[in-house]
Amino acid sequence: MIEMRTLAFSFLMSMALQAIVIGLLWMQNRKRFAGLNFWVLCYFLTTIGLGLLALPNIVPPFFSMVVANVINLGALILLYHGLRLFIEKRGLQYANLIILIAFVLVHLYFTMIEPSVRGRIINQSAAISIVWIQCAWLMLYRVSVSFKSGSIYVGLVCLLLCLNSIVRIVLNLIYHQGDTYFTSGTLNVMSYMISQTLLIALTFCLFLIVSNRLNRELESDIFRRKLVEEQLKFSLEEKKTLLQEIHHRVKNNMVVVSGLLNLQANNMKDERLKAALSDSQSRLQAMSDIHEILYKSDNLSAVDMNLYLTKLTRDVVQNYTLGNRVSFKIKAELILIGTRQASPIGLIINELITNSLKYAFPDTEEGEIKINLQKTEDQIELTYMDNGIGIPDNFDWYNTKSMGLNLVKMLAENQLDGSIDMESNNGTKFTIIFNIET
Repeated sequence: MIEMRTLAFSFLMSMALQAIVIGLLWMQNRKRFAGLNFWVLCYFLTTIGLGLLALPNIVPPFFSMVVANVINLGALILLYHGLRLFIEKRGLQYANLIILIAFVLVHLYFTMIEPSVRGRIINQSAAISIVWIQCAWLMLYRVSVSFKSGSIYVGLVCLLLCLNSIVRIVLNLIYHQGDTYFTSGTLNVMSYMISQTLLIALTFCLFLIVSNRLNRELESDIFRRKLVEEQLKFSLEEKKTLLQEIHHRVKNNMVVVSGLLNLQANNMKDERLKAALSDSQSRLQAMSDIHEILYKSDNLSAVDMNLYLTKLTRDVVQNYTLGNRVSFKIKAELILIGTRQASPIGLIINELITNSLKYAFPDTEEGEIKINLQKTEDQIELTYMDNGIGIPDNFDWYNTKSMGLNLVKMLAENQLDGSIDMESNNGTKFTIIFNIET
């Protein structure tokens, strides 16, 4: 007869380590997958059950012979329930509850009424084989396609554990294996060792199916993210095209209105009315230029001020014969401004250039106009300078009735929420400071 105490202790230590592994697996994935908590309960209860079996001289016989085996069978039923939840097959365990009750009654009979090691081993093996065959059937035939990867290995190990229990029943029916649990025969020892090996394989397979499911969900997440990314790109491209079309149509409408004003001005005999219409046409052109630049730009939310101011000055100069004798120096490198602030800036520059071309340079003089737009921390400083004859000292430009200068003041203070200052020294200089909109 072979002593099983050493083998029982090795099985206990092996099961404790496996319980720790499954516990770590549960901690990492408890919020992601259902059923893992039942796996943990199974392994820890099995460890407790094996501990009671391995300590017959320390714990009362009832605990080592009855309670330990009930715990082990209950733990196995919890594992089956956890596997069902993991593959999303929910259901109540009435049949297994009946098996557990029947097992307890039979085990009590072979422990208390007619003590028999053979009877207890056959009863235990029969109950365990029934639960193992359920686990095998579940993982081999009842899983959906999405859970097939890895589940077949769990099913095969469960099937082998079932067969091992059946073989143990047959051997105990044919051969007498010993009078106590720890003096079982060689065949029982081999069956015990096979169970230990297969449970280690089962732990590995459980770890494998969790890893496979994680990989599958990761691939699914990547696919969904790529799909969303493509949809966002398409939506963004659609919106970009739509915005470009809007800017294009607004620009065209403004050109039409500007053309109508030009036709009206040509039919006017009153020079003051003709000049007023010409100024209005110039203002429309200043606003139209913004939409033309945005239509041709990749950035639909901000205006390249260097490009805009260069185009604006060129368009304004075309309306004046004097423009050919006035040079422009524009400095606004790498400054992008939103359309809400770019429009009033364009109108301000349009008014100031118009004013300079009308009044700053006598017909015989050449001139220079400098426009400087620079960033200072979170502010923009716009400087406009011409080297013309300047503004007379007694001229109150801030309270003038001139529409152009009043428009400049209003746009700077009300639209840009900034400040405006004027100097007249060897020409005229306007300085406008305002905050950048975020």
